[in-house]
Amino acid sequence: MVSIDELDKMTGNGNNCPNKEPNFFKKHPCDDAKEAAFLNRAARKLNQFLKMNISEEFNIHLLTVSQGTQTLVNCTSKEEKSPKDQKKNDPCFLKRLLREIKTCWNKILKGGI
Repeated sequence: MVSIDELDKMTGNGNNCPNKEPNFFKKHPCDDAKEAAFLNRAARKLNQFLKMNISEEFNIHLLTVSQGTQTLVNCTSKEEKSPKDQKKNDPCFLKRLLREIKTCWNKILKGGI
C-alpha cells in the first residue's frame, strides 16, 4: 500500500535535521484558501527527490504520492520551476515536506478549510 506514512518511514530517522525552517515553507504555507496551491507545489518538489535513488520502492511511492496529489488537487505538472526554486536532494527537507503534505491533507479532510 502506498501512503505518505510509508514514504516517510523510507526516508529514515530525522534526528539529525536542523530546526531551521526552509524558505519554501515560509513562502508557500498550507494556510486558509491556499491548501491546493501548497499541495501542488509540494507534489512537484517531491519529484526532485527521485534523483536520490534511495530504492525502486521509494521511487514508486514518491511518484504515486506526487502524481496522486496533483491529480486530486486538479493540477498539472507542467508549471515551470525557476532555478532558485530547485532544492538540493536534502533528506531533511524531504522529511519536512512529507510532514507538511500530510498535515495539509489532514486539514482538508477534517474540514478545516
